[in-house]
Amino acid sequence: MQRCPVCRAAIKGGPDCRRCRADLSALLKIEQEAENLARQAVRLWAAGAVGAAAEAARNSLALKATPLAEVIRIFAQCGPGDSGKCSVVLFENEDN
Repeated sequence: MQRCPVCRAAIKGGPDCRRCRADLSALLKIEQEAENLARQAVRLWAAGAVGAAAEAARNSLALKATPLAEVIRIFAQCGPGDSGKCSVVLFENEDN
């Protein structure tokens, strides 16, 4: 999170907004959990656990949409050995 969702001030570290003093700790934890799930999805994909990787990516995307989680979700959806098909899906998604 780069900006406070309450007042739009830049986040400078710490759980409280420097301008409006909003407590952002819960949001920061959610953002961190989304990142952890995306990294888990990458590890699972690399280990060949495609279904588990897809689930971890979907869970990450449910918390915060990130390009990494979306790419892993797409690759897990395509399946092993379908890298050409996945490339087409990725390029189609760039246009949207």
